[in-house]
Amino acid sequence: MENYQSNLTSDKHFYCSQTKKSSLTLPIMGVIILASLFGAVFGFMAGSISKKIPNKLSSDFPKNNNSEIINVNPFANKQEIAREDSVIIEVVQRSVPAVVSIVISKDIPKMQDFFSNSFGFPNFFDPFGNSEPNTGKTEKRKIGGGSGFIITQDGLIVTNKHVISDENAEYTVITNDNQEHTAKVVAKDPINDIAIIRIEAKDLPVLNLGDSDSLQLGQSVIAIGNSLGEFSNTVSRGIISGLKRNLTATGNFGESEKLSDIIQTDAAINPGNSGGPLLNIEGLVIGINVAIAQGAQNVGFAIPSNQIKRIINQVKTTGKISIPYIGVRY
Repeated sequence: MENYQSNLTSDKHFYCSQTKKSSLTLPIMGVIILASLFGAVFGFMAGSISKKIPNKLSSDFPKNNNSEIINVNPFANKQEIAREDSVIIEVVQRSVPAVVSIVISKDIPKMQDFFSNSFGFPNFFDPFGNSEPNTGKTEKRKIGGGSGFIITQDGLIVTNKHVISDENAEYTVITNDNQEHTAKVVAKDPINDIAIIRIEAKDLPVLNLGDSDSLQLGQSVIAIGNSLGEFSNTVSRGIISGLKRNLTATGNFGESEKLSDIIQTDAAINPGNSGGPLLNIEGLVIGINVAIAQGAQNVGFAIPSNQIKRIINQVKTTGKISIPYIGVRY
């Protein structure tokens, strides 16, 4: 009996051990099955994603003719800007030699200086020298400045009529190499603010005229001129802000002139720029800088190049400007 109970106890212990192993085996098998299922699912998803990645790369990155992916340059925008600047620089370098400064000089009365009396003492009747009495003598002084550009190798220059409007003044052209030339007025347009002058020289650099009728709003332009009559070959850059503008321009001495179908630009145009060229990025003259809006910022105007082509051709062939008209003259 003792042996039976012992065996029974032993059997019972064995039975219990078998039961625990079975209870552990089922969860382990479940984990293995779930892991297999998840592995299969994730493997399928990874395979589908890996197939889409090349298509995504091919759409995001350009390819060459050999179907190889080309690396995208992160500095592409900077290179584009540098390329545009290099175009502007090239146009300026080609154009500046043909742009001239025009100096306006005139004999004006020489005034008595503050300490100019014969006794060497100040004039006590006019201690501040306000009246500056006329000495009866004259002296040549610079009274203004403008701009122009050369259109023929033998010295024909286009400028504004108001730049050389004073019949009693003398005009000196200063070229880009700082050579001074006495200028002679060849012709003035009685309608438009355009004039042609000449200097005695040969083999000069020239600028060519472009088609101003093809201009578009927002198009890049370059203005070059003798800014403020002091800073020769000043370069400014802007765009076409408006086309076919009509306005009345008034000068410093009260003279006025109606300008029609002219170009508006935001390129900086200052006194002294009058007569200078307005260029496109091909280096062709598409306008002549003529006026600015007082009290405004970056509102300048230029006469379209197509308005002066006929005038230039007339001067080249006949030496003068002829304008047909119909009406009553009195």
